[in-house]
Amino acid sequence: MAMTLDAVVLARAQFAFTMAFHIVFPAFSIGLASYLAVLEALWLRTGRELYLNLFKYWMKIFAVAFAMGVVSGLVMSYQFGSNWSVFSDKAGPVIGPLMAYEVMSAFFLEAGFLGVMLFGLERVGKKLHFAAKIAVAAGTFASAFWILSVNSWMQTPAGYAVNAAGQWAWDLAFFGGSVIAAFSQGVILGAILQGVEVTGRAYSGGWWDWLSPFSLLCGASVVIGYALLGATWLNMKTEGDIQARARGLAWWLAAGTLGAILAVSLVTPTLDAGYFQRWFALPGVSITAQVPLLTAIVAVFLFLTLKARRDYWPSCCRWHSSD
Repeated sequence: MAMTLDAVVLARAQFAFTMAFHIVFPAFSIGLASYLAVLEALWLRTGRELYLNLFKYWMKIFAVAFAMGVVSGLVMSYQFGSNWSVFSDKAGPVIGPLMAYEVMSAFFLEAGFLGVMLFGLERVGKKLHFAAKIAVAAGTFASAFWILSVNSWMQTPAGYAVNAAGQWAWDLAFFGGSVIAAFSQGVILGAILQGVEVTGRAYSGGWWDWLSPFSLLCGASVVIGYALLGATWLNMKTEGDIQARARGLAWWLAAGTLGAILAVSLVTPTLDAGYFQRWFALPGVSITAQVPLLTAIVAVFLFLTLKARRDYWPSCCRWHSSD
């Protein structure tokens, strides 16, 4: 009896191929991450170059396996929506948060310290580099935990009910994760702008030199800007009470974003004489002088479109101001 190549069979075949290709790399990198941590610990304990050479050799292979796992996993995540859209729609309230936890906790932990592990051995010191390696290894285990949790529920779907009893917990989890991610992005940006102490191409400052009033200001500014982005997006995509609430919040967030832009713009030239020279001396001032004017035009247009209860244009203004 010939098999009919209908949409379900083709979807299964495509997903099976993607999954079979993808699973090799996470399985390899999970074990290799711990092996690398053991090698570095042995090197730090004994000082033998053999362990360091093994570490450097397998670290390159780990980097390739990690990159391939990320790329193939991205394709697989898209296939959840394209190949199994009805399943994702019905089971999304369960598997969605679990996969989001994997990304926001485990993957961010791995990706955040991967650069330190790959390129920081001679720049951040042995102990800090080993701590970064432990963080990467812990991230791989946490990633496996969340993904296996999703797979376990898919095999035995239980313990799930449709109600709003735990809605506040989900809202708090996603709100907290988004705020932490946005604030961290702004703090890192502020630390880069203010600069760090470097000696011989290696970081030579203190542990907390990156944390300053300016970097905290940048962190808060990014949070406010992203909140405005979310409010204008909801204003464009929703209706009724949610849209009205988003539009009201957009007014306050727009004012806060403008205040944050003004504060960061006033402080930045004072961080370094080079910034002041580029901003206020010819020929740079001929370009920088146009930025406040353009920002003011976009801000006026944003407030006018919010007042006119437009759905699309406030979001466009927000994207322009973020750029």
